[in-house]
Amino acid sequence: MGFGAGSFSAVVCFTMLHPSAGLRAQDRLFAEAARVLRPGRRARDTDSRPSLRWRLIHLGDICTPVDPGTLPGRLEAGFTGIAVDADERLVRFAAYTPGEDAAAGAARSHRTRNARPAHG
Repeated sequence: MGFGAGSFSAVVCFTMLHPSAGLRAQDRLFAEAARVLRPGRRARDTDSRPSLRWRLIHLGDICTPVDPGTLPGRLEAGFTGIAVDADERLVRFAAYTPGEDAAAGAARSHRTRNARPAHG
């Protein structure tokens, strides 16, 4: 990207990792996201998990599924406060660039994710 380091307060990516031409391309995307984020700011992503339908849709495409098991280690190169969540359909992550706000942001994110709706 042609943006300077620390240009953005957030980076989001929705279903755009699997079309990458391999893990190295995905890792370059993670590195670039970390570079353009301000210190202590968050990157979030959601991507599809492989299924029969998903594979049929992507026949003939460049397609590199995101492995939720290896994702935390891959993100550690530029992020902290990494949270990965996956189910049968989606893999999601949130991660912070190192900096003052990273720990507070990770704690807020954890509280929000684990909040229960009030009944009454």
